[in-house]
Amino acid sequence: MIKSVTQDCILVVRMLYLLVFMSLPLIANASLQIAIDDILAKADADLYADRLMKPEDSNAVDRYRAVLLLDKTNQRAALGLQQVVERYIVLARAFEVRGDYNMALNFVASAETINGKTASLTEMKKSIDAGKRANRLVINTPKIDFVTTSLSPLQKVFPLNPADLSARNKNITNQLAALAGRVQESKEYVLIYARNDAEGRWVYQQMRKASVNYRLRGNIKQHQNPRVVLDAPLD
Repeated sequence: MIKSVTQDCILVVRMLYLLVFMSLPLIANASLQIAIDDILAKADADLYADRLMKPEDSNAVDRYRAVLLLDKTNQRAALGLQQVVERYIVLARAFEVRGDYNMALNFVASAETINGKTASLTEMKKSIDAGKRANRLVINTPKIDFVTTSLSPLQKVFPLNPADLSARNKNITNQLAALAGRVQESKEYVLIYARNDAEGRWVYQQMRKASVNYRLRGNIKQHQNPRVVLDAPLD
């Protein structure tokens, strides 16, 4: 009788060991998922706080990448990295508008470290570089006489007469038409400096109207000294 009870106890213990052994993968998987969810929550918080790649001990990129090391098919982590890239693009455009071209280029470079050198990022870098060169020309170029219809191919900065602009008379429309004709041939990048947004749009519209089957490529910035700057083509 005692022998029978002992054998039954041994059998129960063996069964318990077997059950524990079989459940280990489930326990491990559950623990791993808990760890992944915790990292993702912290990565999302970093993203929304603009802790994109800094500080080193708490940033979105490192945490999303850590998740992908644990689970290379994790869609939430992959999407998080793409959102970081999109955030860098937004920041780059914002600093480009402010005229801080170096910072804008830094943000594009950061996006490239995550997503590689894509066509869209390369195009964006070209646009920022063009704005940077145009801005340098405006700062370093001495005063140039107002032009009418004769344009030197070496001339890059074309002041716009404020009185003519305000009157929107034939002098200014002829000047803008001449500039448009040059750009249509040269494919140069056009940077318009105007006293306000409405004036800048009007300048662009006049140049566009004078262009035949060609879409001007450029940008508009506010400045008290209105002018058109022509820079090297983007392509």
